[in-house]
Amino acid sequence: MSIDSTSTLHEVKAAYYDNADYDLSGGSLAKAEAFIGACRQLLIRLSKKVAHGNRSEEIEIDPGVIERQIADCKRWIFAAGNRSSAPPVRVFSRGDYFQPTYPGPYYG
Repeated sequence: MSIDSTSTLHEVKAAYYDNADYDLSGGSLAKAEAFIGACRQLLIRLSKKVAHGNRSEEIEIDPGVIERQIADCKRWIFAAGNRSSAPPVRVFSRGDYFQPTYPGPYYG
């Protein structure tokens, strides 16, 4: 589900919950991007405490928590992007270096 400025708060919260598992089961970049979008919408739409309509539903959020979730998700996206596009890394051991079979120069 794509969210935008016409989405309801219920749709934004649903996108937040549906995409919160972006890093599980192999991960999904599309879910991670949707999660960041939902987090940003929540930060914009919700103050620290808000009453919703005539109902007695009250949501209390800590903007710092959502901001940390966005930062974590961005780090995950960066790492996931690097995993797929970076060439494999070769680790060398001492045995990989050329070792001459002759004794070398004589110093005497």
